[in-house]
Amino acid sequence: MLDDSVLEAMKRWPNVPAAVGWLSLTCRGEWRLHPLGDASQGDPGESIANEQITHFINRNYASDEKGQWLFQNGPQKVYVRLDSTPYILRTTLTELVTHNGLAVQSIEAWFVDQTGHVYALTDSGMGRVDDRDLVSLTAQLQTPLGQSLDDLWPTLAHNNGLFETHQTLALLNAENATLNLPRRLFVVDTVDTLALQYGFIRNPMPRA
Repeated sequence: MLDDSVLEAMKRWPNVPAAVGWLSLTCRGEWRLHPLGDASQGDPGESIANEQITHFINRNYASDEKGQWLFQNGPQKVYVRLDSTPYILRTTLTELVTHNGLAVQSIEAWFVDQTGHVYALTDSGMGRVDDRDLVSLTAQLQTPLGQSLDDLWPTLAHNNGLFETHQTLALLNAENATLNLPRRLFVVDTVDTLALQYGFIRNPMPRA
């Protein structure tokens, strides 16, 4: 939910031009500023040290009707280049949380790509697990027969596109019992395939 002050500003100034190329989200859930407006060219950008600013961005992060993700900066939409998925997922022993602090309430499916990165379709949207949390998460993800994702990895076939493995995984020991429920596992070649399948745009472009 956007801040009340942001919602009020949107009502008062509904026609402020959007900004594109100034902000990106890394694969580890870090916001990066692009003072030259060159995010769409793949520039790594600069870290944002001010925690008040990052908290403000976190609270007012959303998507539009086209699947483009943005930071609602008062009345202005600041579109975000995604280095991976709209959300980066971080895990504790009992919880799964998005990079902007949303507790994951449910998971529809799990995905693993050819390089071993893990993704989940959550109640908030598509997220990739922060690579720093992969070791602990893959041990917790298990089939109904007790195989972990690490056990399954050598048996998974990797081809172009997205396909179902006919395996299910549950996140053991999660505080939210819904996350313990088995969910389908898919193998995907790249995050671009996920973006196409699930309707999020990784590199928003200026409107004509």
